[in-house]
Amino acid sequence: MEVTIKAADIDTWDMGVSLGTDLKEDLDRTHLNLGILANHLCPVRRAGARSKDNRSQTITALAKAIGIGRSWLSNAAANAAFYAGYYDKVPPQANINELSKARKITEWKPNQDKKPTKTQIKLAMAFLDGQVDEPEKIPPTAISYVRAARAKLIRALEHEEPLESSEVTIVEKAKDGLDEIDSHYESEDD
Repeated sequence: MEVTIKAADIDTWDMGVSLGTDLKEDLDRTHLNLGILANHLCPVRRAGARSKDNRSQTITALAKAIGIGRSWLSNAAANAAFYAGYYDKVPPQANINELSKARKITEWKPNQDKKPTKTQIKLAMAFLDGQVDEPEKIPPTAISYVRAARAKLIRALEHEEPLESSEVTIVEKAKDGLDEIDSHYESEDD
């Protein structure tokens, strides 16, 4: 790996900050470029199990092939898909984290198979320009944890590697208990 920085040549704080800013801009460009590449090579993306349409062309396979973290590459692909057609409008000071936050506050998801709306893009750009604050995160409710646990138990019961019959009974009882708790909250969801 070629290293281009010579620390001895950096005489002042300002010189170091200037160099750091240039490197950060290169990283941001690389982030979006790798995202564009991932979207091109892995056009069919679904959460969960691999798609039958592209078993070998997955984000995970590409990430392994180029030696980068899968979640980082997935985030790059999502950002590239969201900002496609608007790259020139993204403020130059926006960093990878801010690009992701701006995309997430619009509630656009890459697996929706539709492009972001102009309103979503406008909201993201306003966030990047500092005109919109990130919404306050509301912590998950206790019932959301119960529902998540119940969903995991259902998946355990349907798993391709079955549990022993005695374990199935225990899991079913636990699921039934969570069903009972959840039933108390169903009226609040309406």
